[in-house]
Amino acid sequence: MTKLRLYKIHVLFFLFLFANFYLNIPLKFTGKVMWGAISLILIMILSIFNLDFKKNEALFLFLILFYLILYVFIPNINYSYSNLVSSFQFLLAFFCFIQLKKVFKKNCDIINYILPIFVFILFSLSVFETLGVTKTLSDSFRNIVYSHGGLYNSDYRDIALTGRVRPKVFASEPSMHVLFICICILCIKARKITDNKLYQGIYLAILLILFFITNSPTIILTLLLFFLIQKADAKLKLNPKVLFINFILMTVVLFSISQTEAFQKRINRFGQVHEVTSDNVRIIFPIITMIDVVKTHPVFGLGISNKDKVIEVSSIYKDLDYEHTHANLVLGTNAITKAIVFTGFAGFSFFCILFYKVFLDGKNINLHNFLLISTLIIFVLGAFEQVYFWILASLIYSSCMSNTSNTIGNSEIKTEQV
Repeated sequence: MTKLRLYKIHVLFFLFLFANFYLNIPLKFTGKVMWGAISLILIMILSIFNLDFKKNEALFLFLILFYLILYVFIPNINYSYSNLVSSFQFLLAFFCFIQLKKVFKKNCDIINYILPIFVFILFSLSVFETLGVTKTLSDSFRNIVYSHGGLYNSDYRDIALTGRVRPKVFASEPSMHVLFICICILCIKARKITDNKLYQGIYLAILLILFFITNSPTIILTLLLFFLIQKADAKLKLNPKVLFINFILMTVVLFSISQTEAFQKRINRFGQVHEVTSDNVRIIFPIITMIDVVKTHPVFGLGISNKDKVIEVSSIYKDLDYEHTHANLVLGTNAITKAIVFTGFAGFSFFCILFYKVFLDGKNINLHNFLLISTLIIFVLGAFEQVYFWILASLIYSSCMSNTSNTIGNSEIKTEQV
């Protein structure tokens, strides 16, 4: 087999792997489709000849010990099967992170090809679904794959916000679709996959078009980070004239966005504490629930996945007048607050140490890396115990540590026999 053919096989393999991550189907042993488990199998295959726990073995063992201590010593914890699965799911997810750091580093050139391909495919499908071309196919796929949970069915809310149904593109919900595209574009920018101004303009156009299609605030944050990374790459040696022009352009773009009807609707909805809105679910509800838990269980929290106790403690849960109120609603989709709710300040301190050791390891720390790490914090729109969260973490980490220019077209692929 030639190296060129082997390279193409690797590209297809990583495309499938990224598609697996993008779908974000939780790791459930009782689900009809266990995409999380498939991800783990693929990662094991990629890393089977490259297992090295010399640096991470102690950390991994400490994780297991930490969770065993939580189970044994935390009062009122529910020793259910689902809790046990959730804990091991987190351990497996973190194992994914450890291995994917190596995999992404070893296959840097392949990842640099995959990211742009993935962005253009997902963006094209977004447009097609908005036009109604692929909507039926996407909905049918989602109804089958997410039949065991996680399916977003709030089209009426989309119409109220944007005047149209937002594209999901085979994902569980519109926000996950947009989030993955935004992360990929920022990693493309950070990895310096292309310095071509035309391509960078295309990526900016993609973000703007996606905003008007989806009205996602994540895109606004991505635009800001895109320009900040641009300045960080220039090592702050900026021409005042260029800086002024960029500032004017950015101001015009943000002003234009702020004047749209969809943006005004979202602003008006923000802060309506007793309304079940995406802003409240991501920010307000998790913070209120976290404060309630800290008042009663500040040290060790409520225990991993102890959602029955969350319902008892959360004050916002009692106040919500919503037909389908449940623990996940008041926990929200915020990894930071979930870590405090489930593990308390003891567990959260451990995660802070872990974050510092893994990311801010003292090597190559500069503004460029700090911006990418900040991106991870800004996009805490998932659960820290899920594979998906750590997949994004590993992708961002590999981009932070990518100090060389990896422009597309620079890689030489030989056609020698292997």
